[in-house]
Formats: sequence, C-alpha cells, structure tokens
Amino acid sequence: MITMAEQRRDAVIDVREIPPIGHAEAMRLAESECERMLDLVRRLEVTDWGQPTDCTEWSVREIVVHQLGEAAAVASIREMVHQFRAARRLPKTMITVDRLNAVGVEERRHLSADQLPELLTPALGRALRARRRVPALIRKIRFSVDNFGRVSYGYMNDIVLTRDSFIHRVDITRATGKWMAVTADHEGRLVADVVRDWAEHHGKGFSLRLGGPAGGLYQGGGGGEEIELDAIEFCRVLSGRAPGDGLLKTAVLF
Repeated sequence: MITMAEQRRDAVIDVREIPPIGHAEAMRLAESECERMLDLVRRLEVTDWGQPTDCTEWSVREIVVHQLGEAAAVASIREMVHQFRAARRLPKTMITVDRLNAVGVEERRHLSADQLPELLTPALGRALRARRRVPALIRKIRFSVDNFGRVSYGYMNDIVLTRDSFIHRVDITRATGKWMAVTADHEGRLVADVVRDWAEHHGKGFSLRLGGPAGGLYQGGGGGEEIELDAIEFCRVLSGRAPGDGLLKTAVLF
C-alpha cells in the first residue's frame, strides 16, 4: 500500500489505495489540529464571537464553548459519564449527539469570550493526552451512532474528534472571514480519509476532482458520477452544512 505522501497531486488516486489512518498517525493529526484550532481562536476579535455560523443554533462563541465541553468529556471519564446522564434528561426528539452537545454548551454558557482561549488551551492538551492513552482493546469496542450504524470507539477517538475540530474551524472562518490554514499534509490527509469513508458508504463508481490545497483526484470503481468541487466544500456538503446531489447526499460522520 502506498502512502499519501507518495502521491502526486495531479495523479488519480484509486480510493482503495488510500491508507486508513492508524492510531499513531491519528494522534499526530490530532495534535496539529489542536494547534490550528487554538491559533484560530486566539485570533478572534470582539466582533467575531457573536457571528452566526453554519451550525444554525450556534454562534462562533458557542462553537468554541462546544470544543471546550467536548474536550472536558474526552479528558475525564467522570465528566463523560456526567454529560451522558445529563443528556438523557433532554427531549428524546433530539438525536444523542445533539443532546450531548447541548449539555456541553449549556453548562459552559456562562463563560465569557475573554476566558475561552485561556481555558481551551489546557483543555485540548488534557484531551489529547487522554486520546493518546486509549488502549487498543478499548479502541475496538463498538457501539451505535445515530444514523451511522455501529462504529468503534477508536474511530470516534482517532478520526471523528479531529474531523469535528476541522469542520468547526471551517465554520468559524466562514463566519468571521479569518484566514484558515489549509495544507496538503494536514487538511489534505483528513479530506482523503473522508473520501475513503464516503466511497465505502455509497459503494458506487465515481470520479472526484477536489480543488484547493487539500484536494486531489480520486477514482472509485468504473464509470459513475463525475464530481468536481472544492475540497473544503466537499466536507461541508458531506457534513450536512451545504446541499448535495447524487452521491454527495451520502453523509460522513464529522
């Protein structure tokens, strides 16, 4: 199997050749993602915090509060259990992840924008250390996730938490106009992994041309839809933030 670093950007990549992200690589990507999120949050100005985002119920401030609440749950089993128990008391009309997110945000809503960058720095550090320490046996445990069937704890720990931060950086930069770091090594690797998941979910042939520094040319099977769009927009569509047609209606967990 080839590595992503060995691929030329103008070469067509067979999705079957995209290597899965293992735990060691996942933690390197997670560390880089934490650094990127912190850099962005530290650059936010007074007028940025109240801006509405693609997460229609959240402003920029609430997205950052969500990151803080999520990090607290990841870093502490006690906090994770607390959030799950509190989420059970919310209306069952909400899916589980929305109830968990609501708990994490509501319990930290009192925090001021001035406090958030200072609090987020150690919180992400603690969460990252906890993610690194998850034993292989625990990472194999599987459970059901709303609308996505059964997934492993390792998939959530290694992949989804990093994707969540990445797509929320997109939300924040779209809302504020702030510059966002986008490179082939980091965002490009995350996007390639999203392509891999997406292709596995729909199982149909396609030709995919993703533009921008995180993009690339991807092929799955023979024939099928020909799709072209920006790599970041591709992730916005698959995460439900923008509409998509055809195979782009196939959602991926973020």
